[in-house]
Amino acid sequence: MSLEPGRSGVGGGASAKQEPTLAPPRSTLSSPGTPSPSSPGTPSGTGQAGSGISGSSSGTSATVGSGSSSFGAGADLPGRSAGLGAKPAWPAATGPDSGPRVNRPSASQQNPARQGAESDSLLMAPQSPILSIQTHGPRRITVGKEAPYEVVIQNSGTVAANDLVVTVDLPPWAEVLSAEASVGSTQAPGPTDKAGQFLWRIGRLDPRAQEKLVLRIVPRESRPFELGVRWSFTPQRLQAAIEVQEPKLGLQLEGPREVVHGQRQIYKLIMTNTGNGAAENVVISLTSKGAGEQVSASHKLGTLSPGEKKVLEVELIPRSPGQATLEVHLQGDGNAQASLTETITVRKPELRLTLTGPTEHFVGAPAVYRLQVANPGNAPAKNVQVTLQLPEGLDQIVASPEGRLSLDRRKVDWTFAEMAAGAAQELSLRCQYRAAGLARISAKATADADLSATESMTTQVEAVADLALSVADPAGPVPVGEEAVY
Repeated sequence: MSLEPGRSGVGGGASAKQEPTLAPPRSTLSSPGTPSPSSPGTPSGTGQAGSGISGSSSGTSATVGSGSSSFGAGADLPGRSAGLGAKPAWPAATGPDSGPRVNRPSASQQNPARQGAESDSLLMAPQSPILSIQTHGPRRITVGKEAPYEVVIQNSGTVAANDLVVTVDLPPWAEVLSAEASVGSTQAPGPTDKAGQFLWRIGRLDPRAQEKLVLRIVPRESRPFELGVRWSFTPQRLQAAIEVQEPKLGLQLEGPREVVHGQRQIYKLIMTNTGNGAAENVVISLTSKGAGEQVSASHKLGTLSPGEKKVLEVELIPRSPGQATLEVHLQGDGNAQASLTETITVRKPELRLTLTGPTEHFVGAPAVYRLQVANPGNAPAKNVQVTLQLPEGLDQIVASPEGRLSLDRRKVDWTFAEMAAGAAQELSLRCQYRAAGLARISAKATADADLSATESMTTQVEAVADLALSVADPAGPVPVGEEAVY
């Protein structure tokens, strides 16, 4: 971004007209230019940004005729010494700007806090050269006689004037015999140049410096003319670097992507700002979507500075097996935002019991019962406990594998640290009934995550009679036709 301020300066008007005396008068045709009151340190006039800044001193009438009082060809210039670089003795300035200046502190200088705030927002404080021109020479000259005029330009500012060109406007019938410049080059108007512009190309005029041009002019006609002097220079090109800051928010989720139903899980949300600007009024929103349920929450984070990282812990308890979606969104002022969507698989173990055995049995006969413990879920079942509750009146109890019989012989226990998803375990029980009746056997399995399963069956036990037959023969043979008793 470049800013090109337009500055301009104009020399002041001519001093009052003086009558000739016995000694040739020393007159100042144009006075120094004065800064504009509305813009201290800036020459008055009009400026053109990019094409240069110009100013002029007002034209002064010079009377040309025979017999009139005028300076001769050898007349001295006011304050002139032998060298061109000598400083002229300018008349003391008068007027409202001629008195001593009192530098009063500005509002920002009186208030240091305000001064600091202004310095933070100040992009540039351009300054321009302050140029003034004085033209010295006779007000009355004679046709055909040489008249010297001295143009002095001074830069009273604190910055240099670059590409400085001073233009002296002359009528076509005024001939420039010679031009002596303390610096730079000169260019007289050509024979066909009706504008009559004499150019003095100075180039660079440093701060607090002055340069001088002496013109020797011969009028060829007896009529007054306006001697105008103006200047132009190229303004400084100002450029301020404007840094554009942008926050860049980022999101990262740390935690398992597979969880077990009902188990508490802690996730870490890492929020970063990798940009070069602060993200203000940041709010984080979370939405958890499962099978048939949706939970939302939000939290205000405030400001996230460039390079800053914040960690937020989130506790999740999955309530439904299957696929769960976690959506996270960061939103700050302006366009600062970030989003994250993660899919979490919720796995759930299950327990299933299958009990088989005789539904009818006899007292004293061996009976065999089989129990299958299975996990048809998609997650391991941990700390599985299986219990088989037995009826009274059982003998010869054998439980395999590694079943533990209680002291009252009414219960058998099995324990498994973990049962994998889809796995099954076969258990068996052998026993004998001592008495007839209806016997009931119950099975129960439990595991972590509040898993449980039950199963039962009944057996009708019947008693069988134990008969013995004894036959006693008669003591001897029995005749035919007679009754024999056994």
